[in-house]
Amino acid sequence: MGKATYHEASRKHTFTIFIGMAVLAFLILVKIAGATQDPMIWNTNGDALSQQNRYDEALKPYETEIAINPQDPMIWNTNGAAFSQQNKYDKALKPYQKAIEIYDKVTGINSQSKNAWNNGGDTLSQQNENNETLKPNDKEIEIDPQDEDAWNIKGDALAKQNRYDEAIKAYDKAIEINPQNSDAWNNRGDALSKQNKFDEAIKAYDKAIEINPKDENAWNNIGDALSQQNKYDEALRAYDKVIEINPQNSDAWNNKVDPLNELKRYDEAVNAQNKANEINSKKSKVVTEDNNGE
Repeated sequence: MGKATYHEASRKHTFTIFIGMAVLAFLILVKIAGATQDPMIWNTNGDALSQQNRYDEALKPYETEIAINPQDPMIWNTNGAAFSQQNKYDKALKPYQKAIEIYDKVTGINSQSKNAWNNGGDTLSQQNENNETLKPNDKEIEIDPQDEDAWNIKGDALAKQNRYDEAIKAYDKAIEINPQNSDAWNNRGDALSKQNKFDEAIKAYDKAIEINPKDENAWNNIGDALSQQNKYDEALRAYDKVIEINPQNSDAWNNKVDPLNELKRYDEAVNAQNKANEINSKKSKVVTEDNNGE
């Protein structure tokens, strides 16, 4: 009788343990299933891959995230960014446009949607769709009229359409917002140079250099403007300043060739051309090796 009671209790205990384990397993499965439906987990996974520049792999968790929560504009924006980082601008544009569509419906124009408009404009600019670039850019300015970068980008889009007077006004607006914006000063100089207003252009480049004395681009541009005015000695000094800052700047070495030839310093011109070719050859070799290693 006592023996039977023991076996009965043992069976009940075993059954209880089995039920408990089954319930625990079920709860674990429910938690795992819930986790796979948590967009934040997929977003974190995608962001981690993006931080490692593994943008192609990052697209997969971002797409899963979109499938779980297709009305989250931030997800679409991030997805577009992953494409942009791979220079796949045609594919990046659609996610950005989707983000903008959702922002407009859900939240309207605000600081959050500005990022999506900015990304869309940059993408169109990379595709040289300059007329189209102005639309999201104007929208971005509408959202935040004090966005110096938006005005600068608008100037670039206008300059690419040879609308230099309008471009200069946009750059001036960026400078008005932030007088220390060296990019806007440099771009203003470029627009003036395109109109053959070299003296004014040099003043703008000088301002960029005042802000950033090691601005290679501005020094190079000054050299170009001086060379256009046949001021070859001064142009060479500007190019030499670029080379002093960055001896591997092949553009500066190449730009020295014409002024040196004009000054009949032919041996120096040949040396400058050879140096430019040597630097470009090394760069080309590195790019080829990188592509072969992918």
